[in-house]
Amino acid sequence: MRIALITPSRAYHGTPGYADFPDELLSVAGVLEKSGHQITFADYNVNLSPDHDKVAAFNPGLAVFYAGTGPEIADAAARSQSLKKAIANVKIAWIGCHPTVFPSETLRVDYVDFVVIGSAEKPVNELASRIEQGQDFSAIRGLGFKDTSAAMAINPPDTKLDPEVLPDPAWHLADVRRYPDVNLNTARGGPYACTFFSDSAADAGKPVAPSRLARQMQDLARNHRVKSVYLSGMGFTGIPDNLRRFCQAMIGLGVKLPWRLPVSRELDDDTARLMARAGCASLLLDVGSGSSRLRDFIGKGDIGAVERTFHRLVRRRIIPTLYINYDYPGETEPDFQATLELIRRLDYPPCLLLKFIPYPGTDLYEYCRRESLIQIPDTLEGWADFTADCMRRSFSQVSRELLNTTLADYRKSYAARRVRFMLRHNPRYFVSVMSRPREFYRRMKELVSYWLGIVSEKRKSG
Repeated sequence: MRIALITPSRAYHGTPGYADFPDELLSVAGVLEKSGHQITFADYNVNLSPDHDKVAAFNPGLAVFYAGTGPEIADAAARSQSLKKAIANVKIAWIGCHPTVFPSETLRVDYVDFVVIGSAEKPVNELASRIEQGQDFSAIRGLGFKDTSAAMAINPPDTKLDPEVLPDPAWHLADVRRYPDVNLNTARGGPYACTFFSDSAADAGKPVAPSRLARQMQDLARNHRVKSVYLSGMGFTGIPDNLRRFCQAMIGLGVKLPWRLPVSRELDDDTARLMARAGCASLLLDVGSGSSRLRDFIGKGDIGAVERTFHRLVRRRIIPTLYINYDYPGETEPDFQATLELIRRLDYPPCLLLKFIPYPGTDLYEYCRRESLIQIPDTLEGWADFTADCMRRSFSQVSRELLNTTLADYRKSYAARRVRFMLRHNPRYFVSVMSRPREFYRRMKELVSYWLGIVSEKRKSG
C-alpha cells in the first residue's frame, strides 16, 4: 500500500514553524516498510515551497498526519481536506498527542477517518494491511474510527508492546541535516504521558535496551552523518541504571557522537562521570520553578536535588540548560523572585525561560480547565489558536511590569551570559570548537536559533 506520513506546518500568522525531528512518524515508517508498504514522508516545516505537492503526486491510499495541539492543527486540517478532494478514496488518519487526548472531537470532522490513541506503530501498520486486504479493522487496539452509520468507536490502546520487536526508525526518509537535533526515543510502544515540560506529547512506553540505543547512535553517526542526538522519552527516568548502562555501551562501542537528554531527577557523581566519558556535552535540567512552595504544587520535588545535580554536571564539564517556566497558576512575586535568585545562585547558566502553557492531557491543564483559567475551543480547528491564546493570558499573580523587565533583560543578555558561563566553567569548549570551524559554525547557528526562538515567543505574547 502507498502511505504518506506528514508533519504539518507549525507556522502561525507569519511566524515560521520550527522543525522538530519527526521521530514518531519515522518510527511508524520503519514498521510500515518492514511490512512491505511504500512510504513517502513530508515535513512542511522543512519543505517551505508553497507548490510542494509530492504527497498528492504519490497518490497514497492512506495519509497519516502527526498532530500536536497548536498551529499545526490548522495546516493538518487544510491538507487533509485538500487530499480528500484530490485523491478518490484516500483515507486520513491523525496520530499524536492531540487525537490521543481528544479522539472523539478529532473524529467528528468529515476529513478525518481514523485516529490513533497512544503509540502509533502497531495500530497504523495493522490498519494499512487490513485496508489493503479489505479486512475488518474494528478490533485494532488504539484505533478510533467511524462505522458505516457514522457512529464513533474508540478502542483502548495496547500498552504491552515490546519495543525490542520494533525495527529502527526509517531515518533515511528525512533529511536529518535540516533538523537542529536528531531525536532518539529511549522508550517506545506505550501510551502518551506527561514529560517534565508539561507537554503530553512524549511516548512513555517501555524502555529501549541501552545496548540497542548505543548501536542506533553508532548507525546515526556512521551512516546518516548525524552531528548530535537528543535522547527523548522516559526510558531513563523510571530505571536509573539504564542511563549508566547506555553510557557503558557507548564507551564500549567507541561511539563519538555528542548527545544530550532531559533530566528530571537527581544524578550522582558516578553517573555524571560516566555521562561525560560517553559523550554527553549538555542536557536540559528540569527546574520548573525555584520556589519550593510552587514546586510542591506542580509536583517537582526538592530544589536541592536540582542544585546538587547542576554542580555535579558542571564539575564534569557537562553544561546544563535550565528549563524554567514562568506564569504558573497561583505563582506569586516571591515565587518568581525565588526562581531569579536560583539563576543568580547558579552563576547565570544557560536557561530556557518559557511561559507556562497548560497542554491538554496534563494535570495542570485539568486544573486550569476546572478553575476556568482557559478558554476551551469548541471546534477542532479552534485548537490551532489555543497556545497563542494561552500566551496572551496571565495565569499568575506576578505583575506584568516585573515579567516584562525580566524578559527584556533575558533576551538582551541571553547570548552574552551563555558565553560568559562557558568561559568561567568550561573554557576548553572554545578551544575545541575553534579548532573545528564547521563545529564552531554549527554551535553559533544553534545559539542564534535559540535567540530567535526567544524573540518569536515575545512576538506571540506581545
